[in-house]
Amino acid sequence: MKGTGRNITGIILLVIGGALMIISTTVGSIGVYEFLYDILINEVPSALIPILNIGLKIIRFIADWGGGAIIFGALLIILNQYRLGKWIISVGLAFGTIALIVWVVSKIANIFINDPQILSYLANLKGFFTYGTTFQFTGVVIVIIGRNFIKKPKKEEEEITEDVLPKEGEEEPPPGSKFCPNCGSVVDWTANFCNECGTTFNT
Repeated sequence: MKGTGRNITGIILLVIGGALMIISTTVGSIGVYEFLYDILINEVPSALIPILNIGLKIIRFIADWGGGAIIFGALLIILNQYRLGKWIISVGLAFGTIALIVWVVSKIANIFINDPQILSYLANLKGFFTYGTTFQFTGVVIVIIGRNFIKKPKKEEEEITEDVLPKEGEEEPPPGSKFCPNCGSVVDWTANFCNECGTTFNT
């Protein structure tokens, strides 16, 4: 992994959070997938339904790993597969995050809302998820933080070429200029050739 200290910290947090999710069996129940399928089945053309089924099965397979998916995604990031690793982490994390939100909303609703219909709806929604110990939400929060630490290193946009570096023992050229690689004369940064010796520069 071409990691910075930030990425290394992110990997450590992902592994810790994933382990806590495994301990607390943080996964989404099959009801979530049935719920998603019922919503999407009426919104997509019939020709795309097989693709929809395959897509949801892949998502379900990854999400059912729970913390395992998080750790596997962290491994992919170590192997410089940033995009795939973060996607797998997102899928593995999605249902734990939704579960956390539903749980918090349910607690608040029980205090401030008296509407039985809303409370019933939240109770049914909460039933879609498997809730373990407090390790579950601790793991989810740690993984969210860890994922946000991960950044793909940017490639250097420009490579410094030999003809813009001073020769050994020479000082840096003035701003906006460079040294001629042949005679060492100071020339303008945009110059294509040296006025002193006539050397043509590579562009």
